[in-house]
Amino acid sequence: EVAADIAPEKIQDALKQAEQIIKDQGAQQTEPVNFRELQAFLPESMDGFQRGNLSGETSGAMGIMISKVEAKYKNSEGKSIRIEIMDTGGLGMTQMSMAAWASIKVDKEDEKGYERSSEFGGYKSLEKFRKQGGNCELSLLVGSRFLVNSYCRSCEMDDLKGLVNSLDLKNLSSLN
Repeated sequence: EVAADIAPEKIQDALKQAEQIIKDQGAQQTEPVNFRELQAFLPESMDGFQRGNLSGETSGAMGIMISKVEAKYKNSEGKSIRIEIMDTGGLGMTQMSMAAWASIKVDKEDEKGYERSSEFGGYKSLEKFRKQGGNCELSLLVGSRFLVNSYCRSCEMDDLKGLVNSLDLKNLSSLN
């Protein structure tokens, strides 16, 4: 079926079914931290990178609320990074749809780069590195509800890890 051909009643039925699944699983969501509070975890500068754009929102649907903040940084060498922090409110189903890697073991590598799950700073992590362009990604599951995703172009993974390590993840985790 094409999306335009789906009757509104079917969409409403699907939404009701999803809500019921969440209730049946006994999922309890905590109100997510307001995005303005999360923005404090994205500093003006870190290790030679200056923050440019800073944005955030708290939004939701079907009774599921998520807060998200994002900052973009650049340094004098033209390297750029982007860091996102998301609060899923501790709702496991939502969290797992965004960080399914946290529950599985990933370790693959080829001539183009690698992808592996591990631990970083005591938090479950997923690293992705592409040799062409030096594109790096590092994702962390902080506490039981915060996802920290970081991306860098023309970087080495150690550079990105150093920047992420300078974030106050311990205090972020304590917001639970």
